[in-house]
Amino acid sequence: MFKPHGARMALRVPIALAGIGLASAGSALGAVNPDDPQSVRDAFATTILANDKISPSWTGSVSGCQAGAESPTSAAATIANVNFFRSMNRLTPVTLAGAAINAKAQAAALMFEANSNLSHTPGSNWTCATAGGIEAAGRSNIALGIAGAQTVSAYMEDAGDFNDAAGHRRWILYPRARTFGTGSTTRANALWVIESTDGSRPATDLVAWPSKGYVPWPLVFERWTVSSNAAPDADYTAARVTVSTGGTQLTVAKESVHDGYADNTLVFNVSIPPALRSAGAETAFDVTVSNVLVNGVARTLRYRTIAIATDTTNAPATVTTSVAADLATIDWTSPDAPTSDVTGYRVTVVDGRGTPVFSQDVASDVAQLTVPNLPVAFYRADVRTMTAQGTSAPTSRVFAIGNPLPQSTSPAAAAVGRAQIVRTGARSRIVRLSLRTNTRVIATVQRLSWTGRWVTIRRLPHRSLQAGVVKMRIGRYTPGRYRLVVRTPATSSRTAGKVAVRFRVR
Repeated sequence: MFKPHGARMALRVPIALAGIGLASAGSALGAVNPDDPQSVRDAFATTILANDKISPSWTGSVSGCQAGAESPTSAAATIANVNFFRSMNRLTPVTLAGAAINAKAQAAALMFEANSNLSHTPGSNWTCATAGGIEAAGRSNIALGIAGAQTVSAYMEDAGDFNDAAGHRRWILYPRARTFGTGSTTRANALWVIESTDGSRPATDLVAWPSKGYVPWPLVFERWTVSSNAAPDADYTAARVTVSTGGTQLTVAKESVHDGYADNTLVFNVSIPPALRSAGAETAFDVTVSNVLVNGVARTLRYRTIAIATDTTNAPATVTTSVAADLATIDWTSPDAPTSDVTGYRVTVVDGRGTPVFSQDVASDVAQLTVPNLPVAFYRADVRTMTAQGTSAPTSRVFAIGNPLPQSTSPAAAAVGRAQIVRTGARSRIVRLSLRTNTRVIATVQRLSWTGRWVTIRRLPHRSLQAGVVKMRIGRYTPGRYRLVVRTPATSSRTAGKVAVRFRVR
């Protein structure tokens, strides 16, 4: 549905993530209340349906290996689509990364376009290869045959035998994610997802797709996933899953468990009867996942997904926007097949926080409206048809006043390049650090409690270390799940850095 014939996607499994402070910009235009069916319908129309129509407007060219850029509106639409899916899971929205990260993602997309190929580890012999593009290829969800905001729904669908781990979806729904970058050509995308992931976990019990609450039928894919936000390292190897609707159990096929993509996640395919799907009626699905092991103790996850229709009857057929200085001109066309007489239109402009900044009702013979005095920022124009029966679902368009993307936000290099846990005995551990510069290191060992919280059990002494590969002994531990957090302070020449690496003692 969202992925044209021939489109391909790929993903990467990281072991340790570096937390680098980035200036960021973006929008939360994908905000939605998943417990309110009308909110879900409206957000689906104003975000997914609207943004999928936005062209990347790529300014580069394969000829001469000109990376160019996608338009600010396309980048904002991509992040807004990401935040729609995150909002459906009650997760904190991500922001758009700074210019340096987006430029690397753009360089990766150019490589995929130029070579008609995808790889997370492209070689320097690839056409249009650059160091930044190669780095982004290893840190991104990547796609070929599809570009711009519409890639987000394709990543979320994660269809195909090679995507049985649903890794694309898991990075988009990673609870601690804070900053994503994006780059698109006419037919390739790199969505930088592996970067600043050290935010606190939101207060939600589980992360799933389709999510808990109301979900539009077009987004109820065959492949389902669920993970525990409270126990991100839960073991789903022996988990049992059932999905029922109206008291009837559906056929469920559990995929092999693959850990290492964001939080540990159960992936399973659900066979929904075609007649049920085509009817499009409101349908509740009850999901039970039993025998989930958390620190060796079996637990059960239960939730309900309610599939709903996305009725756009009477909605305007199209909405377009044009911008000159601080003026936004909004144009729209009448509904394709109205079921009742149109009495007028309601035009609303919403800012990046989801707050209406302008609203006006106009007559049925009006098809254009100009909104003045808008500050530099991202916005969304919503146009609803008014009839005697009420207002329709909106047809929408994201636009930007000025260029709100940061132009120079590349941070100074963090001192820690990588951390790796090495076992020297039955339970004794050391950490191998790769340091880019001489630095002072602060290391903390934390244990994952049964409640899903990381509890500090040891603080290692502060150490001044020389650049290069160094080893630090961190001691012996009883069986359990642990992580080591290594911090370096900021200096005049670099930002503060943080690397977190997980390990398990059996």
